[in-house]
Amino acid sequence: MTINRRRPHVGKGTSADATAAPTRTSAARNVTGRVRNSHIRFWRSEIRPKVVRSAADGTKGLRWSRPLFEALIEELHVDDSLEDLIGQRVTTLTRAQYPQAVALALILRHSWRDDDLADIVERVRPSGRRKV
Repeated sequence: MTINRRRPHVGKGTSADATAAPTRTSAARNVTGRVRNSHIRFWRSEIRPKVVRSAADGTKGLRWSRPLFEALIEELHVDDSLEDLIGQRVTTLTRAQYPQAVALALILRHSWRDDDLADIVERVRPSGRRKV
């Protein structure tokens, strides 16, 4: 890696800090970026598909569990509103309550735009139910 040891440009009325850390040159940043991008492309094309396939094989026969449910709720980035709507803590829900909690988490996640909210409410509503 090449390090630029030149002092920064000092304009009129300013002074350079003699103890300033050296900065990398743009050429060094470009090389580092190309190496990183090459690694990412390799990982995405060669490694990731194998790891994802292996993980997919490991999910066969998977059933609802508290760790799976809690991971899903966490990944949806919902706040305390979910517990307010359900009326109890998410950690105390039974498996029978998971579908409602997931539906509400999706609704909360998509509740920031009126069209998005209307769409998700329509998608998660049980069939045969009237529109709100």
